[in-house]
Amino acid sequence: MRRSLTFAAVAAVLSQTEGHDYPFVRSETRVLEDGSSYAYLNDLSSYSTQYSKCVRAKIQDDNDDQQEGNSYFVNGRYHAQYKTFASFVLCEDNGSSCGTCDYNTHYVTDLDTYLDSTITSIQEVCQACANQCGRRNLEDGGNDVVANCNTCVSECSLINYGNGGEDETEYMACQAAYADENSGIQYYSGPTCDSSGGLVIGLFYDEDCTVKTGSELDNGFSYDTFKTVETFCGSCSTGMCDDLYPYALHCFGAYNMNANAAEDGDGVNSKSICKAAAQK
Repeated sequence: MRRSLTFAAVAAVLSQTEGHDYPFVRSETRVLEDGSSYAYLNDLSSYSTQYSKCVRAKIQDDNDDQQEGNSYFVNGRYHAQYKTFASFVLCEDNGSSCGTCDYNTHYVTDLDTYLDSTITSIQEVCQACANQCGRRNLEDGGNDVVANCNTCVSECSLINYGNGGEDETEYMACQAAYADENSGIQYYSGPTCDSSGGLVIGLFYDEDCTVKTGSELDNGFSYDTFKTVETFCGSCSTGMCDDLYPYALHCFGAYNMNANAAEDGDGVNSKSICKAAAQK
């Protein structure tokens, strides 16, 4: 049976949290038949955030030359173009790890924004962890972050004491990878999704990294940083959510509930993104 939605209240209010002034947001509550609900959170200090998955949404194009909705011609046929996003969830912050997470609402932002913000925050925490915890225990932590030694040693083990291999963070921007001498095709590389929603450096046909070849860039990556991003529990009280939550799509079912987020951008509408994020 399809889930029906009821609206408890609909209003636009100016949302303020300590130290932050956000634009107008939807202050509406949606309730599903199972009792789950959505509401915009003005105070995130009691929450943590955790990566959910990487999702891709097809870019719509009305080009008359396209075939079956695929508009990019390369290597003898038309290909679909996709924009890539990261979804994350909010969890109860119990002080030592992520508590119960709310999987009814997925927060979605473009992958580049998510990685830029999250990797910077994680690297700061893990640097502080290396300096403040364990045998090193340096007085100068190197930044203002106070590490939680009960959890960070395990969470930061790959970044701080990883497996070696090529560093994937050197390939964060879409960039030229190599040219095939036989076909003459120029390939590009950049962050994208693997088949299970994880993070990898993919291989693309175009300079915007929207047309996947179906292969990953084989540069001997250990993916220490990406694996840490996928499992890390970050407390919003440290500011880790500040750059993501206010302007992300707040996907409650197939609906975006956050008026701050762009409903349509780069040929992708919010409903298709939210549907992709909600799929299990």
